[in-house]
Amino acid sequence: MATSNDGMAEKAKRRRWLAVGVGAVCVASFAFLAPLFAGGEPPGLDLPIHLAEIRAIASSMAAGDLGGWNPSSNLGFASGAYYQVAPQLLVAAADVLVGRWLSLLFLFKLAIVLPLALFPASVARALTVAGARPGGAALAALASASVFAAPAWGLGPDAVLRLGLFTQAWGLLFFPLALAYSARYLLEGRNLGRSLGYALACGLCHPFVAVCLAPGLGVLLACRRGRGFCRAALLLGLVLAASAFFWLPIVVDWTSFGGFPARRPDEAGIAAADFFGLLVRGHLLDEGRLPLVTIAALGAVVAAALRRDRWLGVIVLEALSFGVLVVVGPAVGPIAGDLVPGIRFLAPLQLGLSVAAGLALADGASACAARFGASGRVAAALLLAGFTVVLVTGAGWRLADLTRTLDRDPAAHRDELATLLPVLADLPPGRIATARSLGSSIPAWSYLPAVYADKPAFRAFGGAALQSSTNYVYVRQAEPRATAHLYGIRYALARRASVQPGDRVLARTEHFAIIALDEDAGGLFAPIRVVGGAPARREPREQATWAWLSTEQPARGEHLAIGEAAPDLTKAGGRVLAETSAPSRYAADVEADGAGGATTFVLRVTYHPRWQVSVDGRPAPLRRVTPDFLAVDVPPGRHRVELIFVRPWWIFALLAGGIGLCLGAGLDGRRRAAIAREVWPAADRPG
Repeated sequence: MATSNDGMAEKAKRRRWLAVGVGAVCVASFAFLAPLFAGGEPPGLDLPIHLAEIRAIASSMAAGDLGGWNPSSNLGFASGAYYQVAPQLLVAAADVLVGRWLSLLFLFKLAIVLPLALFPASVARALTVAGARPGGAALAALASASVFAAPAWGLGPDAVLRLGLFTQAWGLLFFPLALAYSARYLLEGRNLGRSLGYALACGLCHPFVAVCLAPGLGVLLACRRGRGFCRAALLLGLVLAASAFFWLPIVVDWTSFGGFPARRPDEAGIAAADFFGLLVRGHLLDEGRLPLVTIAALGAVVAAALRRDRWLGVIVLEALSFGVLVVVGPAVGPIAGDLVPGIRFLAPLQLGLSVAAGLALADGASACAARFGASGRVAAALLLAGFTVVLVTGAGWRLADLTRTLDRDPAAHRDELATLLPVLADLPPGRIATARSLGSSIPAWSYLPAVYADKPAFRAFGGAALQSSTNYVYVRQAEPRATAHLYGIRYALARRASVQPGDRVLARTEHFAIIALDEDAGGLFAPIRVVGGAPARREPREQATWAWLSTEQPARGEHLAIGEAAPDLTKAGGRVLAETSAPSRYAADVEADGAGGATTFVLRVTYHPRWQVSVDGRPAPLRRVTPDFLAVDVPPGRHRVELIFVRPWWIFALLAGGIGLCLGAGLDGRRRAAIAREVWPAADRPG
């Protein structure tokens, strides 16, 4: 009995030391990232995109709008319809609740720092669930939290503070726990509720991170020779059922999904020769410091090949499976419409290698101490201390460079944007053009006016949510001066070198100016003429639209009706008297010419089948016209036209059902038995 108690006390002591060590790593991570709070907007390329989306979601929540239409860029898109927004939703809710005391920018930065700072704790807890020793869990947590790589698509601060993969960081925070609890369920039949909950948390933050669970668990099942397959099928079915509120609307409304027409070349993955070169030279795990994690990871691969540690072998095999997916991408090409880019498997690859490195290093230190006694313990302690110092010091140096905010970047000219934003805010509503041939060529300038001045960007590059707009494929190629009237572009936020004689300059700074492109283009409603039809399917529709854009018809207000076999041809006879907008809502007072029947009025906002249109309060048919706008036929006379974006009731019903499913799965056998005893006394049960 005494021996048993001593063993339990020793385990508790080790767990306490693990908590202290991992807590110190989390605190150090937060401290290294603290400079983000001292300046302006964070530096990642896509982070201003997320900030603009958070602002739009917060505006919808404050107005009680459940539609969640985002007008911030690319003629609008439905927030969360094709790309999950749980992290943005969290920040938006916090802004609605405490926005009068804490700024949106502060809350956003806090949401950037938290998943990075808490990631070591997630890794350590996952390894503890998997049965790892506290020392190995602590070293693995330290190694995985200190990964820096030349390709910025993977794990850690590089991905967030260089590319702005904000939602991926949140997905990866739950990924180790989802993998560990799912493995426990598959092997032991325990913790179904937690495995389901963490898997859903991954997907709600970033769908691709949830997809990465499949290869990892597949390797585990293969190592177990298929044992646990039935449980895996049940878990997969429950995940699909609980997440149906997300994927089912995609299937139902597939024709309004814009796809990914502008993937970066490096998103396909890394060619095999380049991959092995990056790995061996330390650029996948130890960029900018001594390659200690790389050396330890390669040692773990050798140890796993010798079959000295069963769990280490599984982790290494999982990492290698992700490596195969990374290098297969460039060879195979786009998969499933480019919905699964190979580079997205880089993060779990780095996680697996760094965890294996930490576990192997801990095993090596223990073996050294056991074999060589006191001298071995001293050598092991020095080795681990040197490993920790190199990782922490390297992380500090890297983060000091990565945490430069926009106001500290001379190329961003954030001070000049601060001068122009109040001017934009005071101007009448209208879209702005930035970047490329006419604009600033600074990505953040496309998004920040929507945050601070309520002026949506005509086009904004990057970000899966932005590309979900079916108009993205057209606006990214458009010339703002030539298409201002077609797309409703009223202003240009441009370099002063872009100003031409005759331009009306509304404000200027040393390097930039606000130009009024078209005084009549500010209105989003306009009378048009329907002169033909175009197919509804994406490929032929895009071909027909590109052919239409190459003609003079767009400039003459002549459009094609999309998805109408025999479209009603109409004449452009009428005018817009006034128009208003609110979250997920547009309205206009129009006057249609009595000659020639009905007049078609276009709303220069991206089409989606969930828009509902009414004329004078009565439902009216919604039309879809090129390039991908909303339109409605209006009879002669003065009328009130209103369009509202409404998500169907069954999405919220599926969401409630998914929550109930997670809660039900979380009840273990003893809890279920207790409930049964409470509601069904033993004396009343049959038998």
